Amino acid sequence: MGRALARKMAARGDRLFVLGRNVDDLARSMRDLEAHAVDEEISHAYCDLTDPSSFVPAFDRAEQALGGFDTVVLVYGSVPDTALYDTLKSRNSTSRLFLVGSAWVPRPLAEATQHGARVGMEI
Repeated sequence: MGRALARKMAARGDRLFVLGRNVDDLARSMRDLEAHAVDEEISHAYCDLTDPSSFVPAFDRAEQALGGFDTVVLVYGSVPDTALYDTLKSRNSTSRLFLVGSAWVPRPLAEATQHGARVGMEI
């Protein structure tokens, strides 16, 4: 879901910074996004959503690469706590924060997909 949303955003020329915890998947995503990007450079960094110590360095790199950002879209399955959300909110570094997928509470796939579609239309 996240890769598809990022692909659409890259195709319309949005500036993106992609985070991922699996280095091979992140590299694959970057190649895919760069192939769909209009003109903007797409940057990336490692970030494991289950390891709060990786949040701040990853988002510092994103802020530096983009000169700040107005929207963050978090797409992931179930996460055991709210550390990433809390970190982002406490930094006041974004005006819009979207959680897509199961986020903190597992839910039916159809419900998560509908939510993802609504976020995609809003962005």
